[in-house]
Amino acid sequence: MKTLYLLIAVTLTSFCFAQNKKKILDKFDTSGMSTNILIQESPLINLDNYNTKDINTYQFYQAYKAIALGDLQQRFQPLQTLKQKSKKSYFTSIIPIAILLSDYETITPEAFKTNKVSQDAQGYLVRNTIDSTIFKRHNLSLAAPLRTKHKGLQTTFNISSSSIFNNTGQTIEKITIDFKDGLGFRTIELNKNISITYNEPGEKILEFKIKLETGDFIISKSKITINYSNQDLQNQFNRIINTFTSTTIANLSAYGESNSYPGVGE
Repeated sequence: MKTLYLLIAVTLTSFCFAQNKKKILDKFDTSGMSTNILIQESPLINLDNYNTKDINTYQFYQAYKAIALGDLQQRFQPLQTLKQKSKKSYFTSIIPIAILLSDYETITPEAFKTNKVSQDAQGYLVRNTIDSTIFKRHNLSLAAPLRTKHKGLQTTFNISSSSIFNNTGQTIEKITIDFKDGLGFRTIELNKNISITYNEPGEKILEFKIKLETGDFIISKSKITINYSNQDLQNQFNRIINTFTSTTIANLSAYGESNSYPGVGE
């Protein structure tokens, strides 16, 4: 029986990725939901686990995309907007941080077992009951830098107000972050650069404490790898690395890229 339910879950996931304009939930009756965000549970991605994992940039993207696609009110920016901020940071050397606080719902496995939810002949999910207990409510609370790695022990972070996505109905009162630079937690002001100096390179597990208006705290951890910059190598090991910038800028509009930058080599 477990194999059957796993097969159903994999089939639903396959429909989600294989169908283009035809979405598996297009005909689904969502009345009785409390969040207006419906996520299809998948054996490949368990969003609940993300709350307790040390996530990286790509996992944040994955979670953000799932929430944005499941939002029936389409309140979220396209994922490409976050990716553009990440690309820009390679030239500004200011690493953006994003925060995602979202309540969402899934269809319970019991709803499929009891045939309260099924698939029609066209592959769409259909609801066979008005029972609102077919939905299970979840919360996702994540914070992460939009870079997996950075060159330079001197590091600058920034949390823009436009990079905070919160649909929980609870106001964020305070954000503190331990950047693992030896100085512990510090209070963060939005839209202001945060200068951090690391004594050595390596993977850094950033720890976030987000205080809500209710007095509750959300804890989230994410990771970024800090490598030596050319200046660090020169200062610490007397290694001089020459760099050069391309004199031409490639036109990448054919690949859907609106912003082009000159290439940099060493």
